[in-house]
Amino acid sequence: MPDTIELSPSSVQVLQILKKSKTSAVLKVSISGETRILKVYREHLPSEHDSPARETNPFICETSAYERLQHRGHCKAGNILSFYGTITNIQPDLWPQLATLFDDGRPMSAVLLEYIDDMHQLDLSTFSQSRLDELERILQDIHKAGVLHGDPDPRNMMICPGQNGKQDRVLWIDFDSAQLLPEGELSPRQQMWLQEENDLMDYFVKALPEDYREGRLCRTWDYFYTRK
Repeated sequence: MPDTIELSPSSVQVLQILKKSKTSAVLKVSISGETRILKVYREHLPSEHDSPARETNPFICETSAYERLQHRGHCKAGNILSFYGTITNIQPDLWPQLATLFDDGRPMSAVLLEYIDDMHQLDLSTFSQSRLDELERILQDIHKAGVLHGDPDPRNMMICPGQNGKQDRVLWIDFDSAQLLPEGELSPRQQMWLQEENDLMDYFVKALPEDYREGRLCRTWDYFYTRK
């Protein structure tokens, strides 16, 4: 299981900012000649509005999910990105290449993940029934591992087209809303979360093929453009 890793700021070269939000930034980086994803999180400050029933720190959500799923073999199977470890207590004044990501000057944390060059979101242009079926199967296996994804939308369903006779790789990304579920009996609230996630996926799996046949997003429009 990956531990906290020690990296000197000079060993990390930021190649590209792939995505940025108020709480995190996804970077394409080079470390000792290897291309990786570095997902950086601004420090999470607890709020009185946080639900006591669920984890609200995105860094803890993501690392906890990756650690459990890696332990259950999902990284090795290619169902999720390979997880290389975490970096904590990143001081902005020591990491000038990261200091401008957020403007509060607070310490940051990060996870180091696999980078895949030819990876695309599932949509009408990348749709196939076999890809969609595999994504559904993987989500079911993620649930069996005791992880609720928390954000089962198409932006987190990825397709890596197979080349030179290799099979497609399909995988789930972005676990910063994930919740760990106990191995024993689930609480009524946890059962509700799981049922809601399954219902969302069930509808999507039925509706997207119909949209594909019509050549336009209709039934699944909300999944692509309004759900956040």
